This record gives sequence, structure tokens and C-alpha cells, in this order.
Amino acid sequence: MSKFYSEYGYIKVPKGTMLFRQGDVVPEYGAFFALCEFHAIGFKDTDSRSYDSIKLTSEKMVYEVKEDLILIFLISHLDRRGFPRTAINLIYQTLMKENTLRDDLAVKWRDVELKKIFHVELIKEGILGWLSTIENFEPLEIFILPTAIDKIQIRPDLSTTDFENYNALSQIEIFPPQKFMSTSLENIKPSLNHILARKERFDIEDYSIFEKVFLHTNLLKSL
Repeated sequence: MSKFYSEYGYIKVPKGTMLFRQGDVVPEYGAFFALCEFHAIGFKDTDSRSYDSIKLTSEKMVYEVKEDLILIFLISHLDRRGFPRTAINLIYQTLMKENTLRDDLAVKWRDVELKKIFHVELIKEGILGWLSTIENFEPLEIFILPTAIDKIQIRPDLSTTDFENYNALSQIEIFPPQKFMSTSLENIKPSLNHILARKERFDIEDYSIFEKVFLHTNLLKSL
């Protein structure tokens, strides 16, 4: 297991977990996946301008994890709204020996060459992929690096309409670092009532790190 897993935390994605994205091909250079079909519409091949172009359907498709996957947990903390904040910038600065990354979209998809270099450094450290936030909002995404992309298979026999009440986060085990826990609890304490009021109406696509790690455990009783 990568040494970075102890610093950033990690997740276990069990065999049989379903993930979602647009298109019927998993790019060999890695791919993003949504955790529920509701958010899959934005997950498609964004690199066709720079890599060999591949044809993709415009449909949302179901993908299955073929074996257990251990991925790095790239969420630094929850902010006062209970929203997750990315840690991609933090691990980038460590691996690339640079002081700042203004926009993590650069290494996610905007700057193809920078993204390739970033991926190489992650792979050197034995990292197969990550869980992080979609642009610092509640929805989450998984990225699978090229070295593990063969552990994901498309399920053309399944329809996303069969998974309208499914969120892969409910299947995933999360092992966050202590710093994530302490910083998050400190941030959400002043606005906890507001967060809980917002969570009274539950939608499966809104199932979040807040529910998974805090609300459905005994951790909030101390606040």
C-alpha cells in the first residue's frame, strides 16, 4: 500500500460496486466515474482533442468493479457547509515539488501534458486512483489510473434506469486520516443545525461524505 495512504487516507471499493459515466469505452489513459447515475452525464471522454480520438455513445452507461480496489482519499476536510474540499492540490504539490496548483482541473483534464506527468508520479507511488469531490461540491467522483483501468468493465446488459436509487458511496469503505476528522468536526460544529436541516430531505444523489462519515455514526454526539 502506498505510503501516501497513511497521510491522506484511503477507500476500499468492493468487487461488484457499480459506477457510471457517459460512453461505452473506458479510455486506456484512465477515466472518471460518477458514484450515482444522476451525475454520470458529465463524465465522458474529455481528452479526445489530445489523445487518439475514440467514439463514445452519449448515453449514460453502467460499469462494474471487477475486484476490490484500494484508492487514495483525496478530500482534505469538510468546510462549514459540510461540503468536501479537494486534496488533489496538496498531493500535487508534494509529488511535483511545486508550491501551488491554482486549479485542480488543470491536472484533472484541462492540461493534458501536465495531467500525464501527474499520473506518472502517482503510479510511481503505487496509487491506483482516487476519490475526491466534483469541484468542491458534495457530489463525489472516482478516478481510475491507467494501471488499474482493466479492473473496471462495462455492463451493457444493465441500464442506468435500474440504478436510480443507487449510490456507490454506500458500498465504499472510507478510512480517512485523523486530520480530516478533526478539521471537519471543527468546521461543521458552528453550522451543524443548518447542515442537518438541509439533510432532512434525502435524495440518493445527495448522499455525501457528511452522512457517510459523520451523520450515520456517533461522532456528532460529542458536538
